[in-house]
Amino acid sequence: NASNTRDNTGPSLEWAKEVSTTAVKDSVYTLQKIIACDVLSPNVKTSLTVVAPNGAPAVSVDGVTLENVDATKGYQIQLSEYGEYLISVVGQESSTWKFSTKSYADYTLSVIDGEKPTLTFDGEFQTQLSVGELLIIPNYTVSDNFTKAEDIHVIKMIINPKGMPVYLDATSNALKCEYAGVYKIYFYVYDQMGNLTIFQTSVTVK
Repeated sequence: NASNTRDNTGPSLEWAKEVSTTAVKDSVYTLQKIIACDVLSPNVKTSLTVVAPNGAPAVSVDGVTLENVDATKGYQIQLSEYGEYLISVVGQESSTWKFSTKSYADYTLSVIDGEKPTLTFDGEFQTQLSVGELLIIPNYTVSDNFTKAEDIHVIKMIINPKGMPVYLDATSNALKCEYAGVYKIYFYVYDQMGNLTIFQTSVTVK
């Protein structure tokens, strides 16, 4: 029986330390060094490519374009964009080796938005009303560091003294007070990343 002497196994690729796959925008992220070895080939060549969310290769803080650079060196990048950075490593046995094979390792770094949207009212809520009057919500604006104002989701809810929730649509800003007691007003404001701002106040109706 003929034995198989072909090297079918690519080199081993491991990061020097455990990698983090999430980070916040504008932070400096350290790309860990790769440890590469092979059981047969004496030399392994590694290459690192980092693709930013805009589709272009990322640039390290010291000006190196991270496209097919030596992965056994450490690099740092400024995370200036929201989204996902793709970190990809290729390891290849020495080209002088008879059967040169490759190995691949990659992960995705997600740059998250941790800031809540803001809710600003143009005026003050009335604190005292009489039965039959309108509870009027002042005009308001919403904003966020990442999500456009038109894409911010706002839920407006009023709980009347009977404990019944009333949801106001985007075009409604008032509710007739039919019962005496406390009306609780809630705003839930979500940005596209799921960050939530909650506003709560109350109006007493006599």
